[in-house]
This record gives sequence, structure tokens and C-alpha cells, in this order.
Amino acid sequence: MSVSLFSLPRELVDEILSYVSKYDFRRFSRCSRACRDFIIPLVFNRIQWRTPSKAAAFRDGGVVGHLRPVVQHISMHIPGRSDELLRTIDAFMVYMDVLALFPNITSLWMNLSIIAELEPNLIQVIFTKLSTTPAFHTLKSLNFTCKRVASFSLHDLAGARNQDYYAALPEKYHEYLGPQIRSGHNVDPPPGPPGLTELIMVTDEFSLTPTRRAEPHMPFLHQSCAKTLTRLRIRSEAVFVAPDPKFDVSEHNFDWQGLKQLQLELGHTDLLVLPEIRERFRNIEDLVILKHGARYGAHQWLPNGNVMVPRETVLCNAFQGMNNLKRIRLPWPTNNSWEDSFHSKSHISPEELEKAVNCWISGGTKKLEKVVFAKDYPWNIQDQLLQSLVGFKIVKDDRYRSASKGDLWWKVEPELGEVLCLYTRGVGQRSMDELFQVPPDK
Repeated sequence: MSVSLFSLPRELVDEILSYVSKYDFRRFSRCSRACRDFIIPLVFNRIQWRTPSKAAAFRDGGVVGHLRPVVQHISMHIPGRSDELLRTIDAFMVYMDVLALFPNITSLWMNLSIIAELEPNLIQVIFTKLSTTPAFHTLKSLNFTCKRVASFSLHDLAGARNQDYYAALPEKYHEYLGPQIRSGHNVDPPPGPPGLTELIMVTDEFSLTPTRRAEPHMPFLHQSCAKTLTRLRIRSEAVFVAPDPKFDVSEHNFDWQGLKQLQLELGHTDLLVLPEIRERFRNIEDLVILKHGARYGAHQWLPNGNVMVPRETVLCNAFQGMNNLKRIRLPWPTNNSWEDSFHSKSHISPEELEKAVNCWISGGTKKLEKVVFAKDYPWNIQDQLLQSLVGFKIVKDDRYRSASKGDLWWKVEPELGEVLCLYTRGVGQRSMDELFQVPPDK
């Protein structure tokens, strides 16, 4: 019985192809040219490298020479355990060399783990190498995952004297990584790909506004990237909020003039991230903030540190004047972060949320069409969440827009612990349109 390869799930096709030997590649080259021209682009549009040997196989000529031009997406993964730091560096030495052989890469996923002391050097050399490859001129989407390995954890450099991990590296790594870039020392990255429109970043911490107190945890992001991006998606455990988004900005601030979609998935944040978004991303059309621990406290400090204001005031002022903003999705704000999240009194009422939406519209956010507030609850060990949503659909007429109570719906009463849907968490895993869907009551 024959089975069509293309009727199989994409993941299974990738798994099958990962075991194809060089000999089988050569046998495949003997089939008709018409067959190759049809099959190769379908099967090899996306490839994964999980070990350096898998990547090195694409250095060969013959049929592999037919494969490289049709590949548009490459995923580079960490080989072995994440605490094997030298294997990570070895792998990316091979990955970046082989990448130079691919002329038409439009999407790239880099997944690495490294200790903080070596992170700036490895990231710098990766993106310097990228700037010398054909992919630099064709790349449109970059998914960059960088996990920091704790210095006190067990890893293959844990025996370094005085924790000087750079000095503990063998000489060949010094030659590859270049002079050490120490923490707090700014090194300008190479210019970004001129056609890059989407950046998906997973990191431990970052800052939207680089200040003298908190430099951005985006050491590879050049100003040229910020100018070309239309979609920015970031997942992080922590975000550093500027004391005052309007002032105290360092010379490394970015101009996000073309950005249309901003999605943040945060572990810890507060209301002050909202006015910072307003100051930095005034031209965006879609804003999504997902959470795995985010909260809104009962009061927030103003930037001068002397006055406290109610959360309702901060929320109402969050997006005034953002003339292009069309859709917003936020975590459902809580009154007190220490209360039980299932208790009805621990969340701002739908009426207060409606008031905030009206404030945004009356304050100049005239293009607003949809607002969604979401409660996310952990579900199981497979990193899944349950959601409760309340949505506002903005009613339009010839003179104004308003948040109509008739278009307000919510399917879940928080004190009952009911849910709307089940989804697997992960930045970039769901489309922007899906994130704004709120099923009406049946």
C-alpha cells in the first residue's frame, strides 16, 4: 500500500527526512528532472538542523545542490542538553557557515542557550556572520530564542576559576568569538537585514525603552531593524519599565516608525508598561499583551516617584492619542494581585473596563475597533492555559465611535471558574486575528 508523502503531517515529514542518508539523497537525484522540480520545493521548503552533522550534509553537491535554492526556512536548534555550552558554540559555528550556501532564505529560527558572560559575544558573531550571507538580503522573518544558563548551575564550564568563563574557553573559541564583550559594554551590532519585517524574540528580560538605568536586552537589534519591522513579538519573563518614557533616554533608543503589530508575552509587568508603549509605538494598529504572571497592582507610582495614582486613572490614560490603534488585547486587570484570581472581587469589573475603553476613544484613539481583556489560568503540565474573555466591539457611525454596552459580552463569570477555550501558550503560535476572537454567549 502506498501513502502520499504530502498527506502526512508536516512534523512527520520532517522526522522522516531527518533520517534520510546521503546515499538516499544521491539515489533521489536519478529520478526525472520534472519529478525533482515538482517534489523538491514542496518537501524541502522548510528544514530543521538539530545537530551540526545534519547541517553539514547540505555542503555536498549533487542533489543537495538542487535542494539549497528551494529552501526558504531554516530552524537551528541546540544539540544535546542546554547546559552543554561548548556544543552550542560548536553547532552555531557550523550552522552559520552552512547558511552561507543558501541563496533564498526568507525565514530563520535560531534557538540557543548560553551563559550570560558569553552571550554578547555569541550573539554578536552570529549576526555578523549573517550579514555576510545571501540570507541577509532575502530574510523577512527572524525568530530568535536566547535562553540564559544560570552561572551557578551545572554546565561544562562550571569549573572556571573565579567564574571567568571566557578565559576558560579553549583558544579556538577565542578566535571565533573575538575579544570579550563584558556586561554593560555597548557594542554596536551590524546593520540588520534590509528586508526584515517580522521579529519574534524569546529572552529572559528586555527593555522597550533603553535608558541609562536599563539598556535593552536586544544586543543584536540595530536601528536599521527597528525601521523596517512591521511585526514585533517578544516573550520574556521580565520587562524593565522606564521611570519616565518621555525622558532619560539613552543614545541607543530605537525608532519604530513602521511597526504595525506589537505582541508581548510577559511573566511580570505592571501598568507602567502601557504608557511606555504609547510613547514608543504610536503608529501601531494591533497591540497584544499576553501574560504568564502579569498583574496590575491597586496603585502605580508616577514617574517622579512622589505621587501615587489609582489604577483606573493609569488604565484610562494608557492609549489616548494613539490615532492608528485598531485592536487591543490585554490581561484582565486585577484590583489586588495577591487575591485569588478566581474571586470576582479580584478583577476590575466589566463596567470599569468599558469606562477605560470610552476614555481611549474620547482621548483620540478614533480608529479603535476591538478590545479584549483576558484571564489566563494554568491548566496542566503541558504548558496549556484556560481563558476567560470579555470583549468590546466598537460601534461606528458618521460622527463618532463609542463602546456600546449592547456589544459588550462575556461568557465567563470569574467566581464560577468557567472558561472559554483551551490553547497552547507560545509567542507567534496563533494568528493576530485569532487572538481577537471572542465567542458570543450561546
